[in-house]
Amino acid sequence: MLRKIIALQTGFLFASLGVSQVASAQPYPGEVQVGARTIADYEFDWGRDGTYCPTCNYGSGNNRLAFTGKDGSVWISHINVDNGYFGSSNGEGTLVDTNSIPAGTTGNGPEWMQLGQASALVYDRWTDGLPHTYKNGCVGTAHVGPDRQWIGSCMNNTQGKALPIGSGVFGDKYPMVSYQNFSQVVTNVYWRLAQEGSPEHTVIAGSSQSGITRRWVDGTHKLFLTAPAPPDANGKVYRQAFLYSAEDGTLEQLTFEPTSKTSGFMLKAPEYNNKYIFFTRVGVGEVDVYKYMLNDQTGEPEWQIINRLYAPADFPYFYSVEPFVYKGKTWLIFSASDQKQGHDISGSSQIGIMGIVPGESTMRLLTTDVPDKRARRDPEYYITTKGPYIYYNRYIVNDDQQPGEPAAYPEGVFRVDSGLGSSSP
Repeated sequence: MLRKIIALQTGFLFASLGVSQVASAQPYPGEVQVGARTIADYEFDWGRDGTYCPTCNYGSGNNRLAFTGKDGSVWISHINVDNGYFGSSNGEGTLVDTNSIPAGTTGNGPEWMQLGQASALVYDRWTDGLPHTYKNGCVGTAHVGPDRQWIGSCMNNTQGKALPIGSGVFGDKYPMVSYQNFSQVVTNVYWRLAQEGSPEHTVIAGSSQSGITRRWVDGTHKLFLTAPAPPDANGKVYRQAFLYSAEDGTLEQLTFEPTSKTSGFMLKAPEYNNKYIFFTRVGVGEVDVYKYMLNDQTGEPEWQIINRLYAPADFPYFYSVEPFVYKGKTWLIFSASDQKQGHDISGSSQIGIMGIVPGESTMRLLTTDVPDKRARRDPEYYITTKGPYIYYNRYIVNDDQQPGEPAAYPEGVFRVDSGLGSSSP
């Protein structure tokens, strides 16, 4: 996703498979190592939702992950849907491109999208033959043909643009890509059809904040964004949630509370008859869930908060909150840290899960610091035949850090069982 950066990429420490942790207060599932090194900002193909298609993508299947190496190589590997292990311990399988921009530079690795009936990738890339400067960055795209040969290149007329995300409508006749300009001063957000020669359209222009977040709403041509809103009645500017339609060019502000929303998702929730809901992270310690419903006072429909979720007391800062749907319920996974400064790996952080329905106490931490303190970052879910597993990069915290030493040492990619049970009937 757009906010994720792996800041530490030093040597690797190899941990044994099947590392278990036991806490005195509650049982915790064992943490299992699936990758022998840190893999920056890997993303799973659409098989992550538990719908496996071995014949899709010209027989390559949809049970895949993609990432960018430190040298700019884009790799694809497979994941075993029965046991959750990666196809290779370093995540490398099929080489897609060699001229991408590493995730640690821009903050985002390759993103999967649907290109008609097949999956494709969009990512930050350097323009071939030019110096590696931001003005020479571009929107990279890669797709595979019937011979399973991947082709990666810059999308035409995207030089100086970055952080692409693609739409995810299966079989879409009009797949779309959104991206923004390379700038830390003024942010412009765009979209265009994933077709050579298609015109560029502006979503937001002239924003003074570089941290705008945006995601395509699954099954639609709409973008869910968090961005600075116009000043309120008191002249204060808050980050609010917006919905942009690429079909008619409208931009609708959805939230108006005097709080800043730092990220969020919109999705269909089975708990509410598959109507769309959305959630936003408020600051770094709260997640608010919204539903479209009648206002009791005005009688008019509007987006209203139906639930407020707070980070655990010992780990009061939420990061990487992302949703998935499983067995008729919506779940949010997250990393909860005792450090406020972003994805800081100098302190302890845990992987957790929680539901969205008011009145249901479903929040659980899946990891613990017993017996040793760890930092855990960038959780991603994958629904295997044994149920959903949560994947993340894990680090040994260096409590006795000396000058010149790193704050933490990377151990590799781990997974932990969500505890939601098998997907089999």
